[in-house]
Amino acid sequence: PHALLRQILEVDYPDPRRFNSAIGKGLHQIITKAMARQPEERYASMDDFQAALGKYLAELGIEDPSEEAQGLLAGGEKAHTALQTRVIDALIERANAAANEGRVAQALEAYNRVLSLDDNRADAVLEVQRLTHAHSRRRTFRWGLAAIATAVAVGGLTLELTTWDAPAVPMPNIHAHTALVPAEALRD
Repeated sequence: PHALLRQILEVDYPDPRRFNSAIGKGLHQIITKAMARQPEERYASMDDFQAALGKYLAELGIEDPSEEAQGLLAGGEKAHTALQTRVIDALIERANAAANEGRVAQALEAYNRVLSLDDNRADAVLEVQRLTHAHSRRRTFRWGLAAIATAVAVGGLTLELTTWDAPAVPMPNIHAHTALVPAEALRD
């Protein structure tokens, strides 16, 4: 009990994703904010906490959490499987939308959550592979473009330096400082 009280006082708790990999970024942020050490970093009220949690659940297709909880308690394993299927479908929909909008990180996170709930979803595995390969190809392409741009810049600078004409230095006027000698004097 002493160690547990100390953890509570110090707000020292393990990352919830360590215990349940299906906890995504959104729920993790809600938990972290609710468990924050400083009161001003926590939700201002239970209504705010409930609103954040309600919004998160609605995004997963759970509109009435009380009704869902009652259904889970009354329906047992069958109700749990049905809820999990709905959540997975909502995550797949979210992942597909994010992928179509080019938000690769959000799509991958949603697909990974699907796979943590059901590792037999071949469609999610294929999408993760497709997105990671596409992301890898884009990154390689960007690095290639950067290398080409650098080579062109260095080549242009080298060409400029090798063909650079030094500023013309005026030639001294040797006639300005010499006395004119008559041509007859030079013949002697």
